Amino acid sequence: MLPEFLKSNFWSYKLESLDKDKDKNLIIFNILNFGGYEAWLWLFKNYSHSQIKEAIKKSVATAWFKSSINLWQNVFDVKARPQRFLDEPTPLAWPH
Repeated sequence: MLPEFLKSNFWSYKLESLDKDKDKNLIIFNILNFGGYEAWLWLFKNYSHSQIKEAIKKSVATAWFKSSINLWQNVFDVKARPQRFLDEPTPLAWPH
């Protein structure tokens, strides 16, 4: 069970139903995207650098706040997926 002080990072989930191991990608995503210093400290004590890096790689960049994904991609030197489905074409840029 996750500590109560993390509840504000999981406003659309029942905190007591989240499993630290089974739901690690969701937990890492929510804390990095919505959390603050105290939540980040908890995260870094409970998940390894490689687990966090892998969770970012598995996430979809457009699901993040832009400032959050830019920060964590730089900190962990990793990129989130640009689209939701692996076979989905990358959107075309509008001409300038």
